[in-house]
Amino acid sequence: MTITHVQKVLLVAMAGSSSAWQLAITPVSFCSRAAPPLLCAEPERQAQRDTPRPPSALSLLAATVPAAAVVPTNGAACDPTLTPDQRRRNVALAIAAPFAATLAYALQRLNPVNPVALLARMEERSPALSDALASGNPTLVEFYAPWCTSCKEAAPSMMRMQAHYQGRVNFVVVNGDDPRNLDLVRLFGVDGIPHLSLISSERKVAGTLVGAVPERVVESSLEALAAGKPLPYGASEG
Repeated sequence: MTITHVQKVLLVAMAGSSSAWQLAITPVSFCSRAAPPLLCAEPERQAQRDTPRPPSALSLLAATVPAAAVVPTNGAACDPTLTPDQRRRNVALAIAAPFAATLAYALQRLNPVNPVALLARMEERSPALSDALASGNPTLVEFYAPWCTSCKEAAPSMMRMQAHYQGRVNFVVVNGDDPRNLDLVRLFGVDGIPHLSLISSERKVAGTLVGAVPERVVESSLEALAAGKPLPYGASEG
């Protein structure tokens, strides 16, 4: 038979103990077998909650690290020498670069280079034939026409070669379909378009290339002309 707390209080009171009432109002430090387990464990849990927990090893280690030594862990490089304005500018450039490249590509697709306009621009920038011959450098005279398919296909490569041989070979571009250039057409005996006349530094026609000529043929001929060597293609007899 199990003795309850009330029964113990009554027994102590009947025995005339002076601590009867103190026992009656003091919380029990034991549990009877009939009491629910949760009620029995509550005093111990309350004592555990009131007792401060010791700091963990990680907390002690973090307390010893200076704040200045903490490194960002978000994967971004942190340059202490950059000002906030410089960082914002760098971020803006990084965001804008792909959009700028996409826009440039779209504009190029929507507005492709007009080869006829390219040839006209080269003609506009060309020196006069007399000035080119008087410079002491060899000269390439190109006759083209706006309707000429081969001329339009070769326009970008001709512009590239003009820039490559600048200062060594003069480029004179002539619209052979323009009546104002009829005298030059007759002088060089142009009977096909495109027509390339390669003139040496001694003012002699070293060779002629007519029609759709491969780019490598034109470039090798220009290389020989610039070096003062015999032309590998289209060399004039005598």
